Amino acid sequence: MDAVPNFTPRAQEAIKAAREVGIRFQSPKVILEHLLVGLLSQRKCLLREIFVIVGYDLDGFRSLVESSLSQSIKKTTGISFSSEVKAVLQLAYECAEDLGQSYIGTEHILIALLKYNSPSIAKLFKKGGIQLKSLTLAIKAHLLESSQIFNPEVAEEEPPPTSENRPAKKSNS
Repeated sequence: MDAVPNFTPRAQEAIKAAREVGIRFQSPKVILEHLLVGLLSQRKCLLREIFVIVGYDLDGFRSLVESSLSQSIKKTTGISFSSEVKAVLQLAYECAEDLGQSYIGTEHILIALLKYNSPSIAKLFKKGGIQLKSLTLAIKAHLLESSQIFNPEVAEEEPPPTSENRPAKKSNS
């Protein structure tokens, strides 16, 4: 990351919650599953709204993910972020940057987590009955919509040509 990422307060809370989950399960590292639980733990966030719109039970899915975590036997004194979590946060930064957004929200982190394509995360979504494609499309649609609302240059672009406003074709005769 070239610049310091601007995580929204909710994204910061989700990352902090992921760390707390790692500590609770006595893990030496914050792993992708901890990050997912942190994202799903947010009470008021866009992800909750998107899960409802798409028809998924966010709290039920969070419980499923938490039940998949295993407690470490070894007590840890410190906890760091795994390379996978760092890579997902980098992808979230790039996702926000691609959309011209100056912040990284929970929705960017979830898109990045899905894009990272971890087999264990994909397995959890499948077990939860959540179709990755529909969830990803719903999040991306919201992100694109919000980037157009907050970016007047994008919002004021000319619409693509239709049959009514397309220039007439020149004939070759």
